[in-house]
Amino acid sequence: MMLKFTIAALLISAATSALGQVAPGTYVSLDGVLEHQLKPTGDYVGKRRDEQETSGARVYQQGADICWVTREDGSRKTGDLMLYVGEVQCCLSVAQISDKFTFEQIWVEGVGFGYGMCKNQVFQRGQE
Repeated sequence: MMLKFTIAALLISAATSALGQVAPGTYVSLDGVLEHQLKPTGDYVGKRRDEQETSGARVYQQGADICWVTREDGSRKTGDLMLYVGEVQCCLSVAQISDKFTFEQIWVEGVGFGYGMCKNQVFQRGQE
C-alpha cells in the first residue's frame, strides 16, 4: 500500500513540475495574424501580419506562477509566460486544449509593438 502511495505521489509531483512550461517552438494564431517564436535559448520573436508585417525580437521566461495580478478579493490570477518586447512586458497564461493553445493576457505594461503581441488568442503549433 505504501509503495502505491509513493508511486502516485511521484507521478503527481512530476506532472506538477511540468505545469507552466510552454514547449519552445512557433505558435501561430488561428486567424494567422500573430506568431510567437519561443526559442530554447530564451530568445523570443513575435510577428504581426495585419496591415503591414512587423516583428520584434527580444526574450521570454517561463515557469509556473512566474507572474500574477492580485484581484480585489485578494486572490491571485497567475501566468506562466513573460514576454519582454522592446518597452513592453506582459504576463500570459498558456493552456493546451486539444491540439490548440490558449494565450490569456494577465497583464501588460508599456507601449509599442509588443503591446499587440499580448492578446487573448488561440494558437496552434506552426512550422519550425
